Amino acid sequence: MNVIAGEAVAETFLVFCRVGGCLMLTPGFGSERTPVRLRLALSVAVSVAVAPMVNGAGGRPGAGLDAIASELAIGLTIGFLGRLFLIALETLLTAAALSIGLGNAMTASVDAAEHVSPLAALGTLVATVAVFASDAHLELIRGVVESYAVAPRGAAFDGARGLADALDMCRRTFLLSLAVTSPFLVYGVLANLAAGFINRMAPQAPFYFISAPLVLAGGLALAWLSLKGGLAAFVSELATWAQRG
Repeated sequence: MNVIAGEAVAETFLVFCRVGGCLMLTPGFGSERTPVRLRLALSVAVSVAVAPMVNGAGGRPGAGLDAIASELAIGLTIGFLGRLFLIALETLLTAAALSIGLGNAMTASVDAAEHVSPLAALGTLVATVAVFASDAHLELIRGVVESYAVAPRGAAFDGARGLADALDMCRRTFLLSLAVTSPFLVYGVLANLAAGFINRMAPQAPFYFISAPLVLAGGLALAWLSLKGGLAAFVSELATWAQRG
């Protein structure tokens, strides 16, 4: 009986390594503003709930150091792929804020401890809330369960495949974020180029500095017109990834 109980605890611990690694980085759960104890409690609860479904999925028994490292690497890779959505969105929204004159306006980030631009804070807030509102977090947990069909418990971590998946996700997320922020980037280039030309033609008046409030006002109007649809498409793609992987 003690041997059976020890094996069950070891198998559940391996599940905890994969689930905990994923929830450490995934959007929503992996936020620095989420208390560490809460994240730990969620990881334990999900692991206990998931363990009966995956313990019979094959794989090597036992919880050796190589198996623990492999499970952690798989979980961290899954979580990092989801985290790339927020990283790409925050990066390009920061660039969009710079292009419309909001570069010096900083506010607290919802997902991290540092301060970011208002557009980046708004975008990450919408994406984080949408993860839970669309039940994408449940789909993510289901994806972790289904990952055992591809990488059984205790199987060696395929670093080449993980790197290929990360590079493909980088391309996918940054192109998606570029589609959201492209109106701001194009507008910023055209507006600042026009202000520079006018300032060059009439150097007596510092039109480039005078135009800064006008450029900002136009950028905010553009945000009101385009940001809702862009973020909706971004959230839809995030939910699709959580469902299909």
